[in-house]
Amino acid sequence: LHIEVIAEGVETADDAATLLSMGVYLLQGYLFAQPIPQHLVAGWLLDAAAGQFANEAIGQLPLQQTN
Repeated sequence: LHIEVIAEGVETADDAATLLSMGVYLLQGYLFAQPIPQHLVAGWLLDAAAGQFANEAIGQLPLQQTN
């Protein structure tokens, strides 16, 4: 079907690794960030783009960029 899915509620590196091994590369959940105020989003995105993750487990995941 060639459908892209977003996995929501990803809370652990094990959850993320399992999803990545299944070909799911769009992940969302507390593993990456808890809800933050709108005025902090830009800084969070800049930090994430620079590889400065609050959760060190994220840096260990074999993430793939999508275009």
